[in-house]
Amino acid sequence: MSPNKEECKCPLCDGPAQAVPLTGLAARRIYCGKCTTYEISEGLEGILADNPEAKGRARYLSDAAKRPMAGGEGLKLTEDNFVGIAATEEALQAGE
Repeated sequence: MSPNKEECKCPLCDGPAQAVPLTGLAARRIYCGKCTTYEISEGLEGILADNPEAKGRARYLSDAAKRPMAGGEGLKLTEDNFVGIAATEEALQAGE
């Protein structure tokens, strides 16, 4: 394990993961074997931990994190965008 990575539970799947705080941001980069690598705001982590309805959307966020992103950047999840990202992923899966 790299010295700047800390062991944690993945906020999306609750599996084992590693996290790196993002300097100057209230966010962390998560490295999860199931969900891949993504960024998540501290605010959204709190929402997922405390709100069962929001946690119910986590599987769609996990699937969205696995999709290739334009520009090669990983998914950046915040309390402002997670509902839309989950809804888009759910609609994509319904159409498959």
